[in-house]
Amino acid sequence: MASSIFDGHIELPSSAVKERTQSLVGFDSKFQRIFGNLKLLLDQGFFLKLSTRVRGEGLHGQMGNLVNDAFSELKTQAGKKRLAFLFIDEVEAIATSRATLQMHQEEKAAVNTLIQKIDEIRELKGRAIVFMSTNRIHFIDEAILRRAAVILEFERPTEDERRELFQKSLEGLKLSTKELQNLVDLTGAEKNDGLEYSFSDIRLKVLPEAIATCYPDSALSFEAIRDAIKKIKPSPRIK
Repeated sequence: MASSIFDGHIELPSSAVKERTQSLVGFDSKFQRIFGNLKLLLDQGFFLKLSTRVRGEGLHGQMGNLVNDAFSELKTQAGKKRLAFLFIDEVEAIATSRATLQMHQEEKAAVNTLIQKIDEIRELKGRAIVFMSTNRIHFIDEAILRRAAVILEFERPTEDERRELFQKSLEGLKLSTKELQNLVDLTGAEKNDGLEYSFSDIRLKVLPEAIATCYPDSALSFEAIRDAIKKIKPSPRIK
């Protein structure tokens, strides 16, 4: 059961997870807010990531059962001496507002199951924690939002965060202060009709484009990154 509905299981604390956090930008304040809610609890944990296989492609009729199975495993792992975390990515796929006219009855049942299971884990007195992520929070059922202890919104990076992002991503390039500031300015709102580049715009579009332009004939350069920024526009805001 567990292997079919989860993408992975991670025993916490994990050195691999800790290492990955070192490259995160703009997350410190949000982490501290979450940590403030959890620091009085136990420091040993078990992390579950709900598989994307529970969403779509013929599984709508099984969604309620899969949600039930996921929370059953969460409760099993939430022993007396450790926390258990369940992470649901793109949660709008199984937690869409029941007021949606096009919503199938089985999908509404899945949302009802999710709400019921969230309520049930309260009996574990904080040993089971559910994290949900979404790009479309306005699609999430209001009953689920009301049950959220903390709601964190990740905005597009500020000027300082873009600078840190370029510094960490291009550490070996030895950019000058002027060149670095130029990249920061080019990805800011003033240069792009009021719309900053997102984290993924920079890391997953701009930098790969610059590398592809240089490879295999030359090394990555400030000029290549600058030209890639001018070629790739920031992604539109999600409405």
